[in-house]
Amino acid sequence: MRGQLGRCLVFFAALSSSTAVGAQSLAAGDVISIYRDLNEMCRGGAGDASSTDKACEVREKVSKLLKQMDYCFGKKGESGGEMWWHRCTANSLR
Repeated sequence: MRGQLGRCLVFFAALSSSTAVGAQSLAAGDVISIYRDLNEMCRGGAGDASSTDKACEVREKVSKLLKQMDYCFGKKGESGGEMWWHRCTANSLR
């Protein structure tokens, strides 16, 4: 888990140094993939491990980046398990 977290942190550091315009040019699929990895580390990590806390912290930053890229998490009428990232529409939860 530690190696995977390190790769995610390096990737996010590169993303966070980019401008909002630069963020738009990122492949959303890659950012969503990083979010998925971080979400697994955050939800599946040991509750008392600093790496789990860091994964959760960075996951929230990646979430904010996706929102800046006009992606939303979930649509109206979906249950929690059905929700995932998608390009925002009128039916999206914001």
